[in-house]
Amino acid sequence: EAVDQDADPATSEGIYVEALPATVATLAVGQQVRVEGVVSEQYGRTHLDALGVAICAESVTVPEATPITLPLTNPDATEGMLVTLPQELSVLETYRFAQYGEISIGTERQFQPTALAAPGSSEAAAIAASNAANRIILDDARSAQNADPALHPNGQPFTLDNLLRGGDTVANVIGILDYG
Repeated sequence: EAVDQDADPATSEGIYVEALPATVATLAVGQQVRVEGVVSEQYGRTHLDALGVAICAESVTVPEATPITLPLTNPDATEGMLVTLPQELSVLETYRFAQYGEISIGTERQFQPTALAAPGSSEAAAIAASNAANRIILDDARSAQNADPALHPNGQPFTLDNLLRGGDTVANVIGILDYG
C-alpha cells in the first residue's frame, strides 16, 4: 500500500505524468525517478507535464496496490494510484470493448432508471446516482483504437476459448485509478 506522504488520507499519493516517448523508453519498473514539470488539471485528472526526468535509484520495491471497493466514497483520495478492487464485480457493458479495450464492471446488475421509475422523478435520479457509484470502467491501457489482439481482462488475448460477456465476473482487478 502507498505511504501517505502528506498525512492526509483524503488526498491521493499518485499523479498522472506525461513525458515524451523517448523519455519513457529509457525508464523501467522499479526505478525511482525525480520528475520536474508543470502541474495542471486536464481531462478531469491532475496532470504533470514532465520537463525533465532523472533516475535516482534502481531496483526499488514498487508499493503494493491500495485496496478500494465500490462504491467509491472519495475517488480523489486514490486518483493516479495503483489500486486493487478485491471484490467480485460483474461485467455490465462491453459496447466499447472492441474499439477502445474498455468494459464497464460493477457490483451488481444495473437497470435503466426509467425502467424502474418515472422519468424525471427523484426515484429515477437516485437509481442513476446508485448506478454511477457502483460501476467503474476497466481499460486495457492501450491508446490504439481497435487494437489487435483485443485483451481479455485476464491479460490474455480475447479468443473464442477466452471470451467475456455481460454477467461474467472478475475479481482482484489491479490498475491505475484514472479519470481519463
